[in-house]
This record gives sequence, structure tokens and C-alpha cells, in this order.
Amino acid sequence: MADDLDQYGDLLYDMYLNVCDKNESIVKYPRDFFKRLEDHLSPYTRCIFAETANDITAYLFILENEHWISCKFAGRTYESEDPYVYFRLMYEMIKYAASKGKPISAEKAAYQAKLRRGFKIVPKFSYYHSYYSIVGDIYLKLIKKVTEFKKIDRMELLESLQD
Repeated sequence: MADDLDQYGDLLYDMYLNVCDKNESIVKYPRDFFKRLEDHLSPYTRCIFAETANDITAYLFILENEHWISCKFAGRTYESEDPYVYFRLMYEMIKYAASKGKPISAEKAAYQAKLRRGFKIVPKFSYYHSYYSIVGDIYLKLIKKVTEFKKIDRMELLESLQD
């Protein structure tokens, strides 16, 4: 597990591109994407790495706050012969979350495999997407104001959504 990701920016991006290319992704983030995440969210960013012969072969990029852990990105080299590297990383994330006593958000890919491993689909309740960054900034400020005003206990809200 690494907390300081400044030195890994290019490696994270190259492995991210490997996954994008293999999955024929239409949208790809710019090269400095992981550096910008680290610059803006450094108290919350973590990476779990898989290594073979002292070479990093895969990673899970996670965000962690006081309430939950969210797996946002996975990357890997396809030169590695380990077909299960992604799931080994997921198990490491589960062990880490259990040690911290926090729930995990495993995000958007491989639903069936994650469901077989005990994950549950939880509806998102405040999602918004825009190609214009100002719209996202305004939306985030409004959400922040609303949550400051209401002081919602997010864990109770998530538990109520699962019932």
C-alpha cells in the first residue's frame, strides 16, 4: 500500500492506458490525470500494488476517507502471466478495509465477479456528469452546502438503502 503517489504517476497512467486499450475505451484521461488527483486529493489517495520480481505489474487506485474506501481505477501490464492479479488485489483491498472497519465501494466494472465475492449493488443517490467542469464545480459546492446544512449520517443512509 502506498500513500504518496507522486513518484508513480507515469506508471499508473501507462497501466491505466493498457486497460483502456484492451477494453477499447473511447474516453481516456490526459497523461497528468493521476498527478492531478494526487495534487488535489493527496490525503485520500492510496494504491495497492501487485509485484513480480520487484516489478509492479498491477494496481488498484483507491480513495479513502473517514467513512468508506472506494476503488476508482485498476491498471496492469498484460505481460504478467497472472490471470488472477486483479482479484488478488481486490482481496488485499477487502483485508485493508476490514482492518479499518470501513465499507468498500468497488465501482463500475466486473459486476458479476464482484457480486459472487459478496459485494452488493447500492444505488448512487447524487451522481451528475457534465463535460463542462464549471457545472461539476457548482454541483459539488451545492452538495457540500446541503450536507453541511443537513448533517446527514451517510452510513445510516447507505444502510437504509440496502434494506
